[in-house]
Amino acid sequence: MPRSLAGLRIRERRTALGLTQAELAARAGISPSYLNLIEKNRRSVAGRVLLALARVLDVTPSSLAEGPERALIDGLTAIAGSRGADPAQAEAFVGRFADWARAMVAMEAENRGLRDAVTALSDRLAHDPFLGQSVHSMLSNVTAIRSSTDILTDPEGMEDSQRRRFLGIIDDESERLTTVVQDLIAYFDRADSDPAAAATPEEALDRFLDAHDHQFPEIDANPADPAPPRVLTDDPDLATDAARLLARQHLERYATDAAALPLDRFAAAGAALGYDPMRLSRAFNTAPLAVFRRLATLRRPGIDAPGFAYMQVNAAGHVEMRRPRPGLALPRHARACPLWPLFDSFGRPGLPVARTCLLPDGTGLGVMAIATPTAPPGFGELPRMRAAMLVLPLADAAGRALPALIETGSPRRVGPGCRLCVRPNCTERAEPSVLG
Repeated sequence: MPRSLAGLRIRERRTALGLTQAELAARAGISPSYLNLIEKNRRSVAGRVLLALARVLDVTPSSLAEGPERALIDGLTAIAGSRGADPAQAEAFVGRFADWARAMVAMEAENRGLRDAVTALSDRLAHDPFLGQSVHSMLSNVTAIRSSTDILTDPEGMEDSQRRRFLGIIDDESERLTTVVQDLIAYFDRADSDPAAAATPEEALDRFLDAHDHQFPEIDANPADPAPPRVLTDDPDLATDAARLLARQHLERYATDAAALPLDRFAAAGAALGYDPMRLSRAFNTAPLAVFRRLATLRRPGIDAPGFAYMQVNAAGHVEMRRPRPGLALPRHARACPLWPLFDSFGRPGLPVARTCLLPDGTGLGVMAIATPTAPPGFGELPRMRAAMLVLPLADAAGRALPALIETGSPRRVGPGCRLCVRPNCTERAEPSVLG
C-alpha cells in the first residue's frame, strides 16, 4: 500500500474535524514535525502510531491504511498514461478531489465502453450474415420489380397474358420485399432489447468465452477432460451446433496448452522470465503460439500477471482467436488495421516481432507477435502460416521486465480498423471512417 494514501486520509480527516497538526500530534503522542512528514507522504505510518491516530480521529485503523481510493488511483494513473499527464500526481489528486476523480474514471470507463460498442456494431454491420442476406434479397426484389415495371411502361405489342404475368411478378416480389422488411424490423427490435445477442457462431463463442473470462479452472486441473459435456450443452450462449463445435475446438486447444504448460509452473516461470514468450517457449520446449495463448489467460485471482489482449489469425486474415481487453477492442471479422505488428510477422516467419504502438487516443501499447507454420510443409511446398500477437498498455507494463522486449524509437501509429479510425491521411486507409 503506498504510504501517501494514509497520509492523505489523515490530513483530510483532521481537517474535517477542525484539528490543527499540533493538536492532533499532542493527542496522539507524537511530535508535530513527525505528523507533518506523515501528511506530506514523507514517512510511513503503522503500528502504535497508526492506532493512536485512528483513536484520536475516531476511525478504524484499516480506514486509514486501506480504502477504496486504490481503484481510483489505478484508474487515474491509466488515464494519465494515455493522455500525457503525470501519473505520479494521481494519488494527490484523489486525496484532494475524490469526487472529481470518481467522475473522471467513470467517464473514461463509459468512453471505452462506447468505443467497444461501436467496434462491435461496425463489425456486425459489415459481416452479420442475416443483414447481408437481407440486403441481397431486398436488392433482388427491387431489381425484379423495376425490370417488370420498365417492361410494362412500353405495352405496345404485349399480349394480355404477358401483361398479367409481369403484373404477377411485381405482386410476388412486392410481397417478398414486405416480408424481408418485416424480418429486418423484427431483427432490429431484438437487437434493441438484447444488443449483445450473437448473430454468428463466432459471436456466440465470444460470448461463451467472455462469460468464463476465457479461463477454465476445471481443465487447468485436469487437462485430460478438455470439454465437460455440461459446459457445452447447458450454456445458453451455445445455442447452435456450429457454436458448440467452435467451443469444443477451443476447449480442446485450451486443454492441450494446459497440459504442456501447467498453470502453477507456468505462472512461476512467467514471473521469473519477465513474461517473455520466447524465453518461456524455450523453457517449456513448447510452440510459441501455445505460450502466447497461455499468457493471454494467465492473469486471474492469485496470479498477478499482465492483462494481455490477444489475437490469432491465419494467413488470409481470418480471426481464429481473440481476447479483447477494456480499451483494446479487437475486430472479430478481419478488417483489422494492417499496421499492427501481427501482420508484419507474416513477412518474417518464425522470428518474433516486438515494438511499441500508439492508438489514436494516445494510449501507448507494447506489442509482441510471431508467425509460425501450422504444420511442417512437404517437399516443394510452402508452409501455411498462422500468426498471433499479445498487446499490453505500457502503463500496465511498468515495473515488469516486459518493456525490455519492446523496441525503442518512435511508436507506430495503429488503429482499431479503418471504419473506426480517425487518423487523417493514413496511407493504409482502405475505407472512410464512420466517425468522420
